[in-house]
Formats: sequence, structure tokens, C-alpha cells
Amino acid sequence: MSYSKLTRKFGEHIRLKPSRFFAELPAAEIQRDGADPVADAAHKQERAKAGLAAIEALFD
Repeated sequence: MSYSKLTRKFGEHIRLKPSRFFAELPAAEIQRDGADPVADAAHKQERAKAGLAAIEALFD
């Protein structure tokens, strides 16, 4: 789930606030991009390896 930080209305940029719905989600279940750069990098690396493994499996 994501949200836009900026939008354009009548040619002007407007900064948006996150939905109140985000406050209702359990904190343990939320992963915020950029909040933990080390964990983000590790997660990105895992996703990349899984993606490459899926592609390699197509050729087997």
C-alpha cells in the first residue's frame, strides 16, 4: 500500500497527508521505505535474488 506525497491541482503542487487508515494498521505489520536503509537494502537484495531464481527456473 502506498500514498502520494504530492499532487497537482489547478497547476499547483499540493502536499498531501497520509490517510488516517495508516494509523489503524498494526505497527509491526508496516514497513516504511527509507525508515531503515540497511533492512531496505537487504530486502531489495532478497527480492532481486528471488526474481533471478524465478527467471532461471524458466530455462530449466
